[in-house]
Amino acid sequence: QSPAPADLADGLAKALNLPGRRRALGTAAAAVAAVREGSSKLGTSDRAELLELNREIELLTLEQLIARLEGHLEHNHPEAFWQKFLSENPFILRLAFGLPIAVFGDQVAVGGNRFDGSGGKIADYLVRAGHLGNLAIVEIKTPQTVMLEARPYRGDVHALSKHIAGAITQVLDQRYQLHMSINDRKIASGTLDVFSFAVQALIIAGRDPEGQAERKSFELLRNGLKDVVIVTFDELLGKLRTLHEFLNSGAQP
Repeated sequence: QSPAPADLADGLAKALNLPGRRRALGTAAAAVAAVREGSSKLGTSDRAELLELNREIELLTLEQLIARLEGHLEHNHPEAFWQKFLSENPFILRLAFGLPIAVFGDQVAVGGNRFDGSGGKIADYLVRAGHLGNLAIVEIKTPQTVMLEARPYRGDVHALSKHIAGAITQVLDQRYQLHMSINDRKIASGTLDVFSFAVQALIIAGRDPEGQAERKSFELLRNGLKDVVIVTFDELLGKLRTLHEFLNSGAQP
């Protein structure tokens, strides 16, 4: 016999311990499964209550993701760790782009092979950006990546570090190689619903500059780039926190 809708809701709330909203998900998966089994029997008022519970689950999941990212930023993880972390949490990449994306693949060959098979160009991520199948390239560095030269170029102006300048050149070359080889790769892979109309390039690297002169230089430089977007790990964390505040406020879109 299926449990009553009210019992389902009460059981889910108890399993999640929702009033405090500061704990691991625990037995939430089992509770959610129970709700799904009885969802077809729910009335309008019960569905509204369960929609609110779903919102609470989303908040819990977001809180957990924020806590994990905060913890990881305290350690000196290599690039491979961050590539894996973002692969497992593609929602963060969607926030970084600011538009719907679908991860098309990670460590994707985008061209550049010589006749002897060497010289291949590998992108950290290739994603579909938006709804029209347009591709975008994502390059991942570490939070410890130096963003600007420590010594001012002149006055209070700081140049981009060689690491970021190199990353910019790298993604632009990957974009060029993708343009050159897109048709052959689509046919070879049997994937015909992706396009390189206007390939975007995103670099995720470093932390926010601390000094006012450094912040000014960083904003001037990255906003002056035509085809490359640079986002820091602090900004990704800030986007997650802002989304959590919005959802927690109960505001409607």
